[in-house]
Amino acid sequence: MALGNFFSGVGNAWGKLNNFLGSESGRNFVDLAGIGGALYSGYNQQKNAKRMLDMQEDAYNFNRFLANEQRAKTKANEQKLLQAWAS
Repeated sequence: MALGNFFSGVGNAWGKLNNFLGSESGRNFVDLAGIGGALYSGYNQQKNAKRMLDMQEDAYNFNRFLANEQRAKTKANEQKLLQAWAS
């Protein structure tokens, strides 16, 4: 009997939920929930895009640093070679 009462209660709750969602206030609630979900999703997309932009900026700055180091080494080696040929 207890299990039958449980399923009866679930059925009643499901029926009340369907009645609520079918009503005007239920549709408004579902619309608001959808809008809230879309706003939250957009916020998370913006946050992830900002993180990706920061990572790309860090990678660019690191590569620029490496290029400048290589340029400095090359220039120093050229100077040493010029001094060796001059002496």
